[in-house]
Parts: sequence; structure tokens; C-alpha cells
Amino acid sequence: MLLVRALYYSSAALDSREEVAAILDAARRNNPALGLTGVLVCDRGRFLQVLEGARPAVSAMLARLAGDKRHYNLAIAELIEIPERSFPDFAMGFIDADSGFSPLRLTDFDAAPAEALHRQIEAYRETLTRAA
Repeated sequence: MLLVRALYYSSAALDSREEVAAILDAARRNNPALGLTGVLVCDRGRFLQVLEGARPAVSAMLARLAGDKRHYNLAIAELIEIPERSFPDFAMGFIDADSGFSPLRLTDFDAAPAEALHRQIEAYRETLTRAA
């Protein structure tokens, strides 16, 4: 099966952490059946998300996300074919970079190359793996 990875960022249009929790709950419940994995990052009122899976599933999810009113200014930074998943164990991982507990602070999404953003998220995943 051909796998792809999409990395996008957007501005959040949410009022509470409960709304983010609802997004995560839905993703974690629905993504396994869709064959999707990934990570959602919240940082200073912005979202950064990595989605991985079969091309049709990722494309369909990006189309749904583009119409989601919980964020705006969605920009796709990367959409590439990949040999394997970076986040196979995450139906939807979560990084709250605003929490003060996260070792991760993202660079400006607009100016950073997608590979640099992906490396930052990958480093956080490795931190989680070592802590487990």
C-alpha cells in the first residue's frame, strides 16, 4: 500500500481546551478504521498536524479538515509519499506546546521548511518513547 504524509498548519478558532479534547477524542476513535495515524500540535493559537496513511484516506481527511470551522487559514506544508509511518502507534498523538510541560516549541510555521517541523515533532515522539 502506498503511504503518504501530509503536514499542515492552521489558526485555531477554539475557545477552550475541552474543544481540543473533543477533536482528539474523535480522531482517536475514527482514525484507526480509516487507517490514519498522526500527531496534532497546539502552539500559541495555532495547529500543526501530521497525518499518515493511504493516499485516498489522507486526501479525504484533508478535504474534511479544509471545511472545519474550528480552524482557519489552513496551509499544507507537505504532502509526500513515505516508505513507512513515523507515528504508527498514534491514532492521534497530541503535543500541547503551550502547557509548559512540553520540551517542544515550534518555529514559525510559515517560515520553517516542512522537514524542520517534522523533525521537531519526531524529536518529541522520541522523548515520549524513552519516557514510556
